[in-house]
Amino acid sequence: MTAVLAGAASRRWLASGTAAAVLLGLAAAAVTGDGPGSGSATPVDRDRCLVGVWRLSAGRYHFHVATDSVLGRLAGLPAATTVDLASGASTGYATAYRVDGTATDLYDLAVAEGTLNGHTVQRVRRGTQTYRWTAGSGRYTQRNVVTTGDLALLRVDGREADVTTVVDDSASTYRCGPGELVIRSDGDDGSWGEETFVRSPA
Repeated sequence: MTAVLAGAASRRWLASGTAAAVLLGLAAAAVTGDGPGSGSATPVDRDRCLVGVWRLSAGRYHFHVATDSVLGRLAGLPAATTVDLASGASTGYATAYRVDGTATDLYDLAVAEGTLNGHTVQRVRRGTQTYRWTAGSGRYTQRNVVTTGDLALLRVDGREADVTTVVDDSASTYRCGPGELVIRSDGDDGSWGEETFVRSPA
C-alpha cells in the first residue's frame, strides 16, 4: 500500500447517476481474456455480490513515509514517520463490476487528505482504469490493469508532485453485503488501506 503514495494502489471515486451509466459501458473491451491459460477450465471466483456499481463512502489509508521519499521531501520531514489520509463520499470515486470479470474505476479528482509534520497533505487522482477481478472466500484480486487519462498528484500546502505510475496487480481482503462493500489491503511494512463502498441505485 505504500504504492498509493507513489501513485498506484488506491481505488475508485465519484458519484452521479451519469457516472454510473458511463461506468457500466466504459472500455470493457480494453481488458479481454484471462491472460495465459485463459482457455483452461479452471474455475474463477467471481462473487456475484460485487456485480453492479459502487460509490466510495469512506476511505482510510495509513502509510510509512521516508525522509527521502517524494512526500517526505515535500513536507520537509526531519525523520521517517507515518501518515494517515482519509476520503469521503464527497471526494470519492465509483467502480462498476461486471459479471464477465471485468471492472472499471472512474476517478474524478478524487482526494484523500491528512496532515504530516504540520502540513496539509492531499493525494489527488483522476482518470479511469479497467481490469480483471476475482473475489471469493474473502479474497479479492485485480490484474491486467489498463489506465486511461490517469493522473496522480501529491499536494503539500499547495506544492505538488506528479506521482502517476503503472498500476500493478494486487490482492486484498473483502466483505460484501447487499448495500455495502469493504476492501482492505495490507502491506508487509504495516501500511494499510481500507475502502468502504455503498451500492449505487440502478
